[in-house]
Amino acid sequence: MHTRWESLYETFGEIVRNADERTFARLASEAPLAAFPDLQTLFALLLEGDGDLDERDRILGALVAQARRADTRELATALLWLALWPGLCGVYRRRLHWRACPDESVSAIAYEFTSLLAVLDVGHVRRVAATLVRSTERAVVATLRAPSEEVPLAASVLETLNVSPCVLEHELRVARQWLERLLGADADLVLAVAVLDEPHGEAAARIGISAVNARKRYQRALARVRENYVREAVA
Repeated sequence: MHTRWESLYETFGEIVRNADERTFARLASEAPLAAFPDLQTLFALLLEGDGDLDERDRILGALVAQARRADTRELATALLWLALWPGLCGVYRRRLHWRACPDESVSAIAYEFTSLLAVLDVGHVRRVAATLVRSTERAVVATLRAPSEEVPLAASVLETLNVSPCVLEHELRVARQWLERLLGADADLVLAVAVLDEPHGEAAARIGISAVNARKRYQRALARVRENYVREAVA
Protein backbone atom coordinates (compact mmCIF):
# COMPACT_ATOMS: atom_id res chain seq x y z
CA MET A 1 0.00 0.00 0.00
CA HIS A 2 1.34 3.40 -0.95
CA THR A 3 1.66 6.10 1.67
CA ARG A 4 -0.05 9.44 1.09
CA TRP A 5 3.37 10.90 0.30
CA GLU A 6 4.05 8.34 -2.42
CA SER A 7 0.53 8.82 -3.77
CA LEU A 8 1.22 12.55 -4.02
CA TYR A 9 4.21 11.86 -6.27
CA GLU A 10 2.13 9.56 -8.46
CA THR A 11 -0.62 12.17 -8.73
CA PHE A 12 1.78 14.84 -9.98
CA GLY A 13 3.40 12.37 -12.37
CA GLU A 14 -0.02 11.53 -13.79
CA ILE A 15 -0.79 15.22 -14.33
CA VAL A 16 2.42 15.63 -16.35
CA ARG A 17 1.85 12.45 -18.35
CA ASN A 18 -1.73 13.42 -19.23
CA ALA A 19 -1.05 17.06 -20.13
CA ASP A 20 -2.06 17.85 -23.72
CA GLU A 21 -0.24 19.98 -26.25
CA ARG A 22 -2.54 22.97 -25.78
CA THR A 23 -1.86 23.08 -22.06
CA PHE A 24 1.89 22.93 -22.67
CA ALA A 25 1.58 25.67 -25.31
CA ARG A 26 -0.05 27.95 -22.75
CA LEU A 27 2.66 27.04 -20.21
CA ALA A 28 5.43 27.71 -22.73
CA SER A 29 4.14 31.22 -23.41
CA GLU A 30 6.31 32.31 -20.45
CA ALA A 31 10.02 32.79 -21.21
CA PRO A 32 12.31 30.86 -20.89
CA LEU A 33 9.87 27.92 -21.14
CA ALA A 34 9.29 28.80 -24.81
CA ALA A 35 12.74 27.40 -25.58
CA PHE A 36 11.54 23.83 -24.96
CA PRO A 37 10.02 22.00 -27.96
CA ASP A 38 7.79 19.79 -25.82
CA LEU A 39 6.84 18.93 -22.25
CA GLN A 40 9.02 15.81 -22.12
CA THR A 41 12.18 17.82 -22.82
CA LEU A 42 11.32 20.32 -20.09
CA PHE A 43 10.43 17.56 -17.64
CA ALA A 44 13.68 15.68 -18.31
CA LEU A 45 15.75 18.79 -17.62
CA LEU A 46 13.90 19.49 -14.37
CA LEU A 47 14.46 15.95 -13.11
CA GLU A 48 18.14 15.98 -14.10
CA GLY A 49 18.87 18.78 -11.62
CA ASP A 50 22.39 19.51 -12.89
CA GLY A 51 23.53 22.06 -15.42
CA ASP A 52 23.44 25.85 -15.36
CA LEU A 53 21.95 26.86 -12.01
CA ASP A 54 21.07 30.35 -13.21
CA GLU A 55 19.14 28.91 -16.14
CA ARG A 56 17.41 26.44 -13.82
CA ASP A 57 16.44 29.36 -11.58
CA ARG A 58 14.88 31.18 -14.52
CA ILE A 59 12.91 28.07 -15.50
CA LEU A 60 11.66 27.48 -11.95
CA GLY A 61 10.79 31.16 -11.64
CA ALA A 62 8.74 30.97 -14.84
CA LEU A 63 6.91 27.91 -13.50
CA VAL A 64 6.12 29.78 -10.27
CA ALA A 65 4.56 32.53 -12.38
CA GLN A 66 2.55 29.99 -14.38
CA ALA A 67 1.38 28.30 -11.18
CA ARG A 68 -0.58 31.50 -10.48
CA ARG A 69 -2.55 31.32 -13.72
CA ALA A 70 -5.81 29.37 -13.73
CA ASP A 71 -5.17 27.76 -17.14
CA THR A 72 -1.62 26.54 -16.35
CA ARG A 73 -1.73 26.19 -12.54
CA GLU A 74 -2.16 22.42 -12.37
CA LEU A 75 0.66 21.54 -14.76
CA ALA A 76 3.09 24.19 -13.49
CA THR A 77 2.50 23.16 -9.87
CA ALA A 78 3.01 19.48 -10.70
CA LEU A 79 6.30 20.25 -12.47
CA LEU A 80 7.53 22.29 -9.50
CA TRP A 81 6.67 19.50 -7.06
CA LEU A 82 8.48 16.89 -9.14
CA ALA A 83 11.51 19.12 -9.78
CA LEU A 84 11.92 19.77 -6.04
CA TRP A 85 10.83 16.31 -4.89
CA PRO A 86 14.23 15.26 -3.39
CA GLY A 87 14.34 18.35 -1.19
CA LEU A 88 10.69 18.06 -0.18
CA CYS A 89 11.22 14.37 0.64
CA GLY A 90 13.91 15.51 3.05
CA VAL A 91 11.39 17.81 4.73
CA TYR A 92 8.91 14.93 5.03
CA ARG A 93 11.44 12.47 6.46
CA ARG A 94 12.74 14.94 9.01
CA ARG A 95 9.22 15.46 10.31
CA LEU A 96 8.77 11.70 10.65
CA HIS A 97 12.03 11.51 12.64
CA TRP A 98 10.35 13.83 15.09
CA ARG A 99 7.35 11.50 15.23
CA ALA A 100 5.01 13.85 13.42
CA CYS A 101 1.89 12.16 12.08
CA PRO A 102 2.62 11.12 8.45
CA ASP A 103 -0.77 12.22 7.09
CA GLU A 104 -0.57 15.51 8.99
CA SER A 105 2.94 16.08 7.64
CA VAL A 106 1.80 15.49 4.05
CA SER A 107 -1.07 17.93 4.47
CA ALA A 108 1.13 20.57 6.08
CA ILE A 109 3.87 20.32 3.43
CA ALA A 110 1.32 20.44 0.59
CA TYR A 111 -0.44 23.45 2.10
CA GLU A 112 2.70 25.44 2.91
CA PHE A 113 4.38 24.72 -0.43
CA THR A 114 1.28 25.66 -2.42
CA SER A 115 0.76 28.80 -0.33
CA LEU A 116 4.38 29.82 -0.91
CA LEU A 117 3.99 29.52 -4.68
CA ALA A 118 1.26 32.14 -4.51
CA VAL A 119 3.38 34.78 -2.77
CA LEU A 120 7.06 34.13 -3.50
CA ASP A 121 8.82 37.02 -5.24
CA VAL A 122 11.36 35.09 -7.31
CA GLY A 123 13.09 38.33 -8.29
CA HIS A 124 14.32 38.78 -4.74
CA VAL A 125 15.73 35.31 -3.98
CA ARG A 126 19.14 33.91 -4.85
CA ARG A 127 18.06 30.33 -5.58
CA VAL A 128 14.43 29.52 -6.25
CA ALA A 129 14.70 25.80 -5.43
CA ALA A 130 16.49 26.31 -2.12
CA THR A 131 14.13 29.10 -1.10
CA LEU A 132 11.02 27.06 -1.84
CA VAL A 133 12.25 24.00 0.07
CA ARG A 134 13.71 25.86 3.05
CA SER A 135 10.76 28.21 3.43
CA THR A 136 8.34 25.29 3.21
CA GLU A 137 10.24 23.44 5.93
CA ARG A 138 10.33 26.47 8.23
CA ALA A 139 6.58 26.93 7.86
CA VAL A 140 5.88 23.22 8.39
CA VAL A 141 8.07 23.06 11.50
CA ALA A 142 6.29 26.08 12.95
CA THR A 143 2.91 24.50 12.20
CA LEU A 144 3.57 20.98 13.49
CA ARG A 145 5.90 21.39 16.43
CA ALA A 146 4.64 21.46 19.99
CA PRO A 147 4.89 24.83 21.80
CA SER A 148 7.94 23.73 23.80
CA GLU A 149 9.71 21.99 20.92
CA GLU A 150 12.95 23.46 19.58
CA VAL A 151 13.43 23.63 15.83
CA PRO A 152 15.42 20.40 15.23
CA LEU A 153 18.95 20.47 13.88
CA ALA A 154 19.64 16.77 14.37
CA ALA A 155 16.40 14.94 13.70
CA SER A 156 18.15 11.97 12.10
CA VAL A 157 20.53 11.27 14.98
CA LEU A 158 18.59 12.05 18.17
CA GLU A 159 17.21 8.54 18.51
CA THR A 160 20.65 6.93 18.18
CA LEU A 161 22.24 9.01 20.96
CA ASN A 162 21.56 8.62 24.67
CA VAL A 163 21.57 12.35 25.27
CA SER A 164 19.02 15.03 26.01
CA PRO A 165 17.73 16.75 22.84
CA CYS A 166 18.41 20.15 24.41
CA VAL A 167 22.05 19.19 25.08
CA LEU A 168 22.47 17.89 21.55
CA GLU A 169 20.87 20.98 20.05
CA HIS A 170 23.33 23.16 21.98
CA GLU A 171 26.33 21.09 20.89
CA LEU A 172 25.24 21.23 17.25
CA ARG A 173 24.81 24.99 17.37
CA VAL A 174 28.33 25.34 18.80
CA ALA A 175 29.65 23.02 16.05
CA ARG A 176 27.86 25.02 13.37
CA GLN A 177 29.30 28.30 14.66
CA TRP A 178 32.80 26.82 14.55
CA LEU A 179 32.26 25.42 11.04
CA GLU A 180 30.83 28.72 9.82
CA ARG A 181 33.91 30.60 10.98
CA LEU A 182 36.11 28.09 9.14
CA LEU A 183 34.03 27.24 6.06
CA GLY A 184 31.60 30.11 5.59
CA ALA A 185 28.72 29.11 3.30
CA ASP A 186 29.78 25.43 3.26
CA ALA A 187 29.14 25.00 7.01
CA ASP A 188 25.53 23.88 6.51
CA LEU A 189 26.56 21.38 3.84
CA VAL A 190 29.19 19.74 6.08
CA LEU A 191 26.84 19.68 9.07
CA ALA A 192 24.02 18.14 7.02
CA VAL A 193 26.12 15.40 5.39
CA ALA A 194 28.78 14.62 8.01
CA VAL A 195 26.72 15.02 11.19
CA LEU A 196 23.07 14.61 10.26
CA ASP A 197 23.76 11.89 7.67
CA GLU A 198 21.75 13.64 4.96
CA PRO A 199 22.44 12.36 1.41
CA HIS A 200 24.44 14.68 -0.84
CA GLY A 201 21.52 14.94 -3.25
CA GLU A 202 19.07 16.12 -0.59
CA ALA A 203 21.55 18.59 0.87
CA ALA A 204 22.28 19.90 -2.63
CA ALA A 205 18.55 20.37 -3.35
CA ARG A 206 18.06 22.39 -0.17
CA ILE A 207 21.10 24.56 -0.81
CA GLY A 208 20.27 25.05 -4.49
CA ILE A 209 23.31 23.44 -6.13
CA SER A 210 23.84 20.28 -8.16
CA ALA A 211 24.66 16.99 -6.42
CA VAL A 212 28.02 16.84 -8.21
CA ASN A 213 28.92 20.33 -7.04
CA ALA A 214 27.79 19.47 -3.51
CA ARG A 215 30.14 16.46 -3.37
CA LYS A 216 33.08 18.54 -4.59
CA ARG A 217 32.38 21.36 -2.12
CA TYR A 218 31.91 18.83 0.69
CA GLN A 219 35.23 17.13 -0.03
CA ARG A 220 37.09 20.46 -0.19
CA ALA A 221 35.43 21.62 3.02
CA LEU A 222 36.37 18.41 4.86
CA ALA A 223 39.97 18.84 3.71
CA ARG A 224 39.99 22.35 5.22
CA VAL A 225 38.56 20.99 8.49
CA ARG A 226 41.30 18.34 8.66
CA GLU A 227 44.03 20.87 7.87
CA ASN A 228 42.76 23.21 10.54
CA TYR A 229 42.57 20.37 13.06
CA VAL A 230 46.19 19.38 12.37
CA ARG A 231 47.36 22.99 12.74
CA GLU A 232 45.57 23.35 16.09
CA ALA A 233 46.86 20.01 17.31
CA VAL A 234 50.47 20.94 16.50
CA ALA A 235 50.19 24.45 17.94
